[in-house]
Amino acid sequence: MRGDTVWSYELGEKWRSSDGRISINAAGYFESWVGVQQVNPLNCGYIYTANAGDAHVYGGEIEANAIVVHDLEASANVSFSHSTLVSSNLVDSPFTPGAEIQQVPKWTGTLALTYRHELMDQLAVTARAESTYTGSRTDATFYVNTLPSYDLTNVRAGFDGGSWSAVLFINNVADKRALLNNITQDAANLPDFNRVAVSQPRTAGVDLNYKFK
Repeated sequence: MRGDTVWSYELGEKWRSSDGRISINAAGYFESWVGVQQVNPLNCGYIYTANAGDAHVYGGEIEANAIVVHDLEASANVSFSHSTLVSSNLVDSPFTPGAEIQQVPKWTGTLALTYRHELMDQLAVTARAESTYTGSRTDATFYVNTLPSYDLTNVRAGFDGGSWSAVLFINNVADKRALLNNITQDAANLPDFNRVAVSQPRTAGVDLNYKFK
């Protein structure tokens, strides 16, 4: 396996309303990726990482932020990525021109609400609710598999005292089992057994921080 190289070209814009309450950022890009490294599953069940070929990647992203009311801000971003091989000379592999690059979802997005209210000097109440979406993507064990899309929601609230903070958080509020990526066997992979890493279940806790001067 040899190294890979990427040439990337990007064009974007930034806009903010005259009163500063709304901002929108957007960008589009194109990448020429030479020597893409991918996991190649063999018919015998073993895998190895190799240079699958060359790829073209293009897409865009848009991000918006808005002050809804005093102390409350809403934000959202959406990204699109089209990443496929344009050439491949790897023998005994599923990689052909047009094949998707592994672990690159076409769509991702985030929605969030953030609240911050100053109670007094150096003391504020903070809260945030965030939902993230990750589209379907491919990965490999015995075969090249398609992992389904998923969305996860996290919430947190607490106090910020400048040099310290105390926050109660709940991650994966809906207790979903998102399929994150395939895990290959230590020995040979089997066609009827596919190991998958899943997201952490609903987790609640307290996050305490202190900044020493």
